[in-house]
Amino acid sequence: MAVIAAVVAAGALLLWLLGAYTPARIVNDYLLFLPIAMLPEGFLNGAILSMLTAWKPEWVRSFDDRD
Repeated sequence: MAVIAAVVAAGALLLWLLGAYTPARIVNDYLLFLPIAMLPEGFLNGAILSMLTAWKPEWVRSFDDRD
């Protein structure tokens, strides 16, 4: 969720600095949808990983950076 927020904020800042859109339009048309994108991403990833940890722990153990 934090990565999505950072990417959207960086995109909004870039649009504002380049003068592509006014700040009001960026907030109303772009940043307004930030919670809508963040919530499912964080919830679904957490729920899926929790289910995998409970039902298939051998799959989760294989998430090793050395591999």
